[in-house]
Amino acid sequence: APVKIHNARIENLTPWKTNIITARAFAPLEKLLDLTARFLCNDTKILLLKGAQAKEEIAKAQEAWSFDCEIYASKTDARGCVMELANVTHREGK
Repeated sequence: APVKIHNARIENLTPWKTNIITARAFAPLEKLLDLTARFLCNDTKILLLKGAQAKEEIAKAQEAWSFDCEIYASKTDARGCVMELANVTHREGK
């Protein structure tokens, strides 16, 4: 599938629905979900490279967000991981 890279701050982009979002060392998970919410659709997958605090970030994000999460060990850093999020929705009232 074709890929288009947008060299701009996410806050400045006009939103569109996309099926893949990826980021590396960008922001804590909760903030990243807040920033990407405008781009989510039913089948969006979010792929993130995360560091040693990944489990803490997941717990914090789950206070406001619901999602399925698979964690894969990093092949380049024993402290890191790759997170794959799916079925991301904001919890009502949060």
